[in-house]
Amino acid sequence: MATLLEATTEPGCDTTKGNDSVALSDDLLAVLERYIELKTVRVPDLCSALARVEREIADEMHFVEFANANAAVGYKSFRRLQELRLKRRAIKDTDLVAHILGKLLSSVTPDSLSAAKRDIDGMKNRKYRVRAPETFQHEMKGGTMVI
Repeated sequence: MATLLEATTEPGCDTTKGNDSVALSDDLLAVLERYIELKTVRVPDLCSALARVEREIADEMHFVEFANANAAVGYKSFRRLQELRLKRRAIKDTDLVAHILGKLLSSVTPDSLSAAKRDIDGMKNRKYRVRAPETFQHEMKGGTMVI
């Protein structure tokens, strides 16, 4: 029967410490988690947010059309329209980014992301089996290599 052999002297110690590719994968997975949040949480709300802002713009435009306002009120209305248009632009930009990234990352799903994260995290606590325990020449204590 094979003996379990810890990769390090400390159980649960990160065996990938200092490996740039693992650090990069952690960063990439964090970014992909943000993309999944964008795709699953924020994008579904964008349509209603855009409709709400466009209704607010229509209300403000009707005020401008029908009100007999002085310069101060006109300036307030201008600033309100500018604020609403910038808000509308931000919503549309978010939707466009999600669409562009969606084409690029179409295979990224919450399940595939969690599987990749689980696999990368699993690398950090790997355990190795001694392939030839009868010829292993180093000291072992309780199935763990003594270093």
